[in-house]
Amino acid sequence: MIFIARSLALSHLLFAMARADLAVTLELVAASEPQASPLGFAVNSPRIAAGSIYFTRTDHSGNAPPNGIYRDGTLILPADAEISGHATCCGPAAMASDGSRLLISSASTFGASNGYQQMIALLDGNTFTRILDRTTPFAGYVSPRPRNQLSAATIDGNDVAVFISRDGSNNLPSGIARYDLAASQGQMIVLEGDEVPGGGGFFKTFPFPTLPVAEGGRIVFRGEGTTRSGLYEWTGASLRTVVDTATPLPEGGGNFLTFHGRGVAKDGGDYAFTSGGPEGLAEGVYKIVNGTMSLVANPATTAMIFPEPLTAFADISLRKGKVVFSASGGPLAFPPAVQGIYTDHSGSLEAVVDLDTDFGGRTPIYYLLMTGDAWETDDSILFQVEFDDHTSAIYRARLGEGGGNGRLDFTVEFHGPRRGTITVLHSRVGFHYTLRRSLAPGAPGTPLITLSGTGAALDFTFDDTAATDSRAFFVVEETE
Repeated sequence: MIFIARSLALSHLLFAMARADLAVTLELVAASEPQASPLGFAVNSPRIAAGSIYFTRTDHSGNAPPNGIYRDGTLILPADAEISGHATCCGPAAMASDGSRLLISSASTFGASNGYQQMIALLDGNTFTRILDRTTPFAGYVSPRPRNQLSAATIDGNDVAVFISRDGSNNLPSGIARYDLAASQGQMIVLEGDEVPGGGGFFKTFPFPTLPVAEGGRIVFRGEGTTRSGLYEWTGASLRTVVDTATPLPEGGGNFLTFHGRGVAKDGGDYAFTSGGPEGLAEGVYKIVNGTMSLVANPATTAMIFPEPLTAFADISLRKGKVVFSASGGPLAFPPAVQGIYTDHSGSLEAVVDLDTDFGGRTPIYYLLMTGDAWETDDSILFQVEFDDHTSAIYRARLGEGGGNGRLDFTVEFHGPRRGTITVLHSRVGFHYTLRRSLAPGAPGTPLITLSGTGAALDFTFDDTAATDSRAFFVVEETE
């Protein structure tokens, strides 16, 4: 049973990570036939609404069920169906859910002078209704928008948050908008050229594929400014900064460098996000829970847990303080040599699935999560997987405590860059717990403190501030 904390003297950083005991049960939700090309994800976009699982089928094998939107395995909206009296094209896609209602995106003949234009529809019960399209007016923006895509949207009650992408041919800016379903009114909440809160200059872009998140009357989004970039929140009356490039990294060593991907996941007053920088600097997954920001994973911490470090972090979802995300590593290649879905559900980082996961003899090559919508319950997620035979599938992963494979549950409280307290949460009577310090992972190390198990938590205080070593590893061992 091992806890490892790594101290990096050069940058005065301390990283801490351990593996908990996570049991994963996989259940197949939907599967596709083999496709002509890899990474087609012919079944995709799983969402939860009103206790049902919705997904999109875009299977071009010629041997599969019809394409369209499915609910619990039954087709409810064919790819060529009409919505609000107008034909759709190219297959509707499940877009977002607030747990009760579903948003879908599709091309439609509505409002199109030639061919099809994009629209967003709402499924409420058994009825699909068009709510947004390129003719929808948003106070503070040009209407109709000649070419601008409604590139992403989320829903929470009567609030729909919308990302309007840039239209270069007509010189129309990108921006974040809110649509009130009850009032049937749209408004822009921020546009390129608007002032960044906190002295960050002016917004120069809201980069694709920004996903604005509506929740609790607020909207969170990613933006890039002339002097700062970050994650920002519309409070209903004004903008505020959640985190930006002037925010110090919680593990020390400077400020955040950039933010990337879909942006941010939000759950009540908590947030999770991915950041990125050159050569892995500031690359990682972070969360803000109860107002406290912490590092979940980065290349340095994952190097101490997995055979290969994770170096690129993507889709992310948050529920009751627990994060799930997809990540990859290894040499630059596509599909990547290392890839999977990871979570801190059990209190420390573990893989839910990776490229070594057994799917009954089929070989996984890539995974996807739906940012913000991956959690089904507190203890289950939905994910997509592509196999090397060009088939794809949607699975439910049920997460629980495992059968005791010999790993300690722990917490770490930092009192400074190189000192703090390691707490073994559940010590056992009749066992001894020893804190050791070594200069290499797996080395026997020097024993520092030995405590007897009490049936309750045990605290181990470590202080490495006087050390001159470039790095050190702390290990808590349990012996009978």
